[in-house]
Amino acid sequence: LRLSDPIPDRGQIAHAIPQWGIKSTSHTKALVETEGACDGIVQTLLSGPPQSRNDAAVVLVMLSGEPAAMRLLAQTPGTFAVLVEMLGLASLSASESAATLLYRQSLEVKYRSEIGGTGNCLEELTTAVDAGTAHAQAMAGCALVNLIDN
Repeated sequence: LRLSDPIPDRGQIAHAIPQWGIKSTSHTKALVETEGACDGIVQTLLSGPPQSRNDAAVVLVMLSGEPAAMRLLAQTPGTFAVLVEMLGLASLSASESAATLLYRQSLEVKYRSEIGGTGNCLEELTTAVDAGTAHAQAMAGCALVNLIDN
């Protein structure tokens, strides 16, 4: 079943599990609207020390219900490459956050070809599906479905 096909009456799509959806809240909205806050988080993801990058990715997962935050992440050069790199790190938190952010970005059709064409993205997502935590496996698998459907 392609993602563009209509869902059968009794069918389910793997990436439609409600607990995976991160919703906008008044707190996340306020943080995104704070001048420079999101820019700083994305810059930390790009160029901070390893632990700070991991922390930035965790915060960005929390902000992934905010379209403005996800748009900034997608439009900042180099972020997809950093997320792909983080998939292969030994840190479980880093790979889970990276897989989640790549999945969330892959929901937007316009970013799929860029994500899939970043470095060895498909290989790293496949490795996360094979050897990651249950959460990383689920997120990476759903990102792969979205990228393959493109």
